[in-house]
Amino acid sequence: MNISVSQIKWTSIAIKIVSALMLFCIFMAGIKSSQATVSVTAENKTKVYGQANPPFTFTYSGLMAWDNSSVISDPSATTTATNLSGVGQYPIELSGGSASNYDLLLNNGTLEITPKALTATADNITRVYKTANPTLTISYSGFENGDNPGSIVQPSASTTATTTSNIG
Repeated sequence: MNISVSQIKWTSIAIKIVSALMLFCIFMAGIKSSQATVSVTAENKTKVYGQANPPFTFTYSGLMAWDNSSVISDPSATTTATNLSGVGQYPIELSGGSASNYDLLLNNGTLEITPKALTATADNITRVYKTANPTLTISYSGFENGDNPGSIVQPSASTTATTTSNIG
């Protein structure tokens, strides 16, 4: 059997190509692809004492340019705050959610409950000239959740009128 020099060169090249392909396949078998991570963040919210909780919303970061939030099944957002909760800060906690092409990183938010304005108005009263002033009283508007004047530190009412003050 006669083998020419050109056959040896091609055989050598073919062996090198096959070896390189085998190394490439071994290398690729060791590489694991992972999903991109999208951060889902509960937006911070504010409400006034006594109001119902606002709807909770999310922001997303890390989506690929060709995707939008519709590729994500939103997580649920909950808080321990209710319309009866006092002034303060409460966590908005995220759980669940999914996306077929992304890992979700959930970031909680904060619900801040601020004081409600309460109006205290001195009641108009009358008295007879040269008699003692009657008890001064105050009316309130704006109480929530069964609160009443006993729920607050009440202001005091005073007047500059005396028993000898002129009529008017």
